[in-house]
Amino acid sequence: MIDSLEIGGRTVVAALGITAEMDKIPVGLREGDTANSEVVKDLLTSIQERGFTLQCERLLAVIDGAKALKKALRQVFGERVVIQRCWLHKERNLRAYLPERVHGTLHWRMKKLMTLTSLSEARKELATLREWVAGLSADAAAALNEVGEELLTLHALGLTGELRKGVACTNLIESLFAVVREKIQRVKNWKARRSSQSLRRVASSILAHRKKRRRVRGMAQAKELVAALGLKPLAAQAA
Repeated sequence: MIDSLEIGGRTVVAALGITAEMDKIPVGLREGDTANSEVVKDLLTSIQERGFTLQCERLLAVIDGAKALKKALRQVFGERVVIQRCWLHKERNLRAYLPERVHGTLHWRMKKLMTLTSLSEARKELATLREWVAGLSADAAAALNEVGEELLTLHALGLTGELRKGVACTNLIESLFAVVREKIQRVKNWKARRSSQSLRRVASSILAHRKKRRRVRGMAQAKELVAALGLKPLAAQAA
């Protein structure tokens, strides 16, 4: 999972790794003026340089709608990366274009889409959702069309149950950011500090929370996800 946090006019991009045992491990931070693709690419490259290797043939990445994230992932991992777009981010995006009176219906329809187990049924439901949205707002329809089928990546991988719920959105990394915000809320006048100060503050807040991190729910589906991504032989993993 990759997401960004703005602190004192600076943007900190963070990557959270999830192991086959469903442990959450913060694997990298980078700071820049914005979460542009070069900053994200530098983050991903630095993770690789520290010995990060893929246990599977493919890598599942969960992101919001930022184009910079997707661009950097493709540049570093190529076609080996499969992208799941955060459905909650997309829902919030659509709400901005739709009248408030239909927000409840939008949430119900998006939630229904993400709970369907069959890929074919999910595709039909997504098509129906597009028709409904298009009847309300052309801009909302364009915003939904932009995501393509990246809302259904977990459906395509055959992932169901609690693990699907846990990794279909970026809540895991956003909850980590919530901890960071709580710990640094007393810091004032960031602009007067060295630019690296915010990065160190974020890193120390994450490390302080290390013992309280829980595993991702859905351990029963972990093997299904690993199999869907194509587990590599041990010799290939070591390489």
